[in-house]
Amino acid sequence: MKTFVVAILGFLNLFIGFAQGEEVIPRICWFDPPPELERLGERNDPGDNPFSMQSKAIVFSPNNVNPSNYQALNISLRTVGASIGNGKVVTLNPVSDAQLKEAIITATTDTRATNSPKVEETSLAGQKALKVHNIISIHEIDDIFWVRVRPNKVLEIRLIGATEPLLASVYQWLSSLKIRATDQPDPPPSIPLAQDETQLNLSKEEIIHRSGTVLDERGPDVILLTKDYQIIVSFLTQPNGMKGPTDMILYRKISDPPKAAAVIRGDPSISKKDVFLPLNNEDIEKLLSHHNSENKFTWRKVGNNLWRRSDGAAATLQSGMFFIASPEKLPDLSWFPK
Repeated sequence: MKTFVVAILGFLNLFIGFAQGEEVIPRICWFDPPPELERLGERNDPGDNPFSMQSKAIVFSPNNVNPSNYQALNISLRTVGASIGNGKVVTLNPVSDAQLKEAIITATTDTRATNSPKVEETSLAGQKALKVHNIISIHEIDDIFWVRVRPNKVLEIRLIGATEPLLASVYQWLSSLKIRATDQPDPPPSIPLAQDETQLNLSKEEIIHRSGTVLDERGPDVILLTKDYQIIVSFLTQPNGMKGPTDMILYRKISDPPKAAAVIRGDPSISKKDVFLPLNNEDIEKLLSHHNSENKFTWRKVGNNLWRRSDGAAATLQSGMFFIASPEKLPDLSWFPK
């Protein structure tokens, strides 16, 4: 019994320890910055390139713009051992410790460096780490740490100082840094699935209420995920700029909701070909039946992969995606015959 209690207390202490501070990288990194630091704008932004294999760097720094006394601590997550094949399909390969040493030099050595960076084996926040020292200019010296936190993920901690003494003082900030590493990949996150209660001419509030949960909201659109489909719901833009009722609904058939959610959120390691599936005739008939607004309307086929509803709405299958659009939306759509 005593052993059990000690084990439970140890687990609680570990949990509480990791719970302290801001969770910078979910399930991986926590940091409680000193009062003089601010969380500033992101750097190393991959922009529109989902194959950069590095997350945006989260930057902590005193809020000053004087390059002569600049200091910063950047935290980001990198994917290692990735190769991109035909169709931009990303494959993850095992990475040995020796290969990781080669990778850190390739990935982090600044072309402006005036020294010849070497890899040092060290530790950071109680974890095994690799370290590279870059002397970039008279106003920037970097120490970059890599900690393998998952089989194909490394946490990158970059310490920056305008001078060696300023860089050395950045190390004091690391006392509250916590890192959790494991040799097992993260389990797929649980995905709250929506109910497909979408219909044309509903408000955004009605769509969200009926669906029960929303995967994402991107600008004017609402993205839902059911066990069978990714659904994107768009809304009519009114003359006053306000959003009106639903004017278009897009369906993409999916094989696996967690993988689909990861792809939608920009994970480049999952192939879209494995996630998005072609719709068959039975799928289309079910979707048309669902969108007859409780038997108020009827559908008829008016062309190749084109259907018209008795109230003027239309539907089509284009590039593996199924669209349903209101009469008001049709003039804006290239697939609807003018």
